[in-house]
Formats: sequence, C-alpha cells, structure tokens
Amino acid sequence: MRTNDATSHRIRPPLPHSRSAGYRICSGHWFRSLRNLPLDAEPDITPNQVLVLTRAPSLSPLEIEQLISFPVETAMRGLPGITRIQSTSKYGLSYVAIYFKDGMDPYFCRTLVNERLPQAKESIPPDVGVPEMGPISTGLGEIYQFKVTGSGRSPMELRSILDWDIAPKLRGVPGVVEVNTQGGDLKTYEVEVDSDKADWLPHIAPPGHRSALEEQCKCWRCLPGALRTTISRPGRRIDRQSIRH
Repeated sequence: MRTNDATSHRIRPPLPHSRSAGYRICSGHWFRSLRNLPLDAEPDITPNQVLVLTRAPSLSPLEIEQLISFPVETAMRGLPGITRIQSTSKYGLSYVAIYFKDGMDPYFCRTLVNERLPQAKESIPPDVGVPEMGPISTGLGEIYQFKVTGSGRSPMELRSILDWDIAPKLRGVPGVVEVNTQGGDLKTYEVEVDSDKADWLPHIAPPGHRSALEEQCKCWRCLPGALRTTISRPGRRIDRQSIRH
C-alpha cells in the first residue's frame, strides 16, 4: 500500500495554482517581447550602404564615369567591412553606393566614408563636382507625400514656398532626414556677361566674372553646380553693385 501511495503521489498532476503561475510568467514574457518587437508595414530591406552623390550638370555619362565615378570608387576601396561598390553615371549625376556588412553600425560606416571623401575630392578636377554623402535613408524610407497648392500663385511661386519655407521646417522634425521636392518651376537668375560692354568691370574679365559670381553664391547658399547655367536664389537680384563687391 505504501508503494502504491508513493507512486500515485509522484504521478499526481501539478496543482492549479502552480499552473496559473506558469501561465502568468509566459504571458508576461510574451507581452514584453511584443512591445519590443519592431513592426513596420513596409520593412526596409535595403542593404547596409552609404551613398556618395556628385552633381555635374554639364557632363555626359561617359565624362561622369571617367572624371567622378571612377575616382570616387578608387578612393573608397580598402575600407573595412566593404562587400562591394556599385556606381551609376547619368547625365549630370554620379551615384556611387558603398555596401558594408549587415552587422556594422550605419553611422560608423558613414564615418569611414567621410574620412575618404577628401581623397576623392583631390582626384576630381576643379570645377567639375564635389562628392557628398547622401542622406541616411533609402527609397523605402518614404513616409509621407503632400502637394502645395494656392489660388492665384504660379508654379514658380509654389516651388519657392516649398523650398525655402516648408522644407526647412520639415527637416527640423525629429526622425526626418530628407525632404525631396518635385514639380513646379525652379526660380533662377541667368547671368550673361557681354564682353563688349564689360569695360565698367575691368577687374572681372573672363574668366574672372565666374569667380566673382561664385563668391556671391557662397553668401547666397546656391545649390551646387547651379553656376554652370544659372544662379538660383529666390528673392535676390544680381546687379552690377553686387558683382562689383
């Protein structure tokens, strides 16, 4: 009888209160994991990459490849953690993507690329283009699209409002790394120097007039490469006095 009692005691099922405690522990771990689980409607599957973009509006794809893309690729070779380097040369634009291992910190990868950018700039001829790192975002990181409209305003006025009033404020929102603008008419000022009537500016003879305009654009924060065709800056006028000084 004692043996039977001992056997029945060993195979007795657990008590109800111990079973409920186990359920509580499992539920707590499940709820904590659910809160910390990163969820996204469209997860970003882009590899760990750093983009180097260079604008050169007046160059063809072949010239972009020879003068910009190849020197940038050469400067980036040998960085730790690189898996491959891929470049795309288009009219007026060089697009170089440096791919790193997935386990590396994206900001550390950008630091490595930033250390090599001066070497790439030295390999590119002057006045051709300046390579810069792209934003830390991808095509899958787009979160919102909107349109700017206004009765009685031209497409040029709406584009100027978007570029100089709305976009800078959106870039100040936490979590926003880039604001891309499309459409509208970009407001530009085209400067044509008449060499026959340039006697009133004897110290700005060609190609000196370009240097004078470049100095003005540094103060006006013009877009890179805008001097090749136009000088872009809404709300400012280029006159003789501004060029002279």
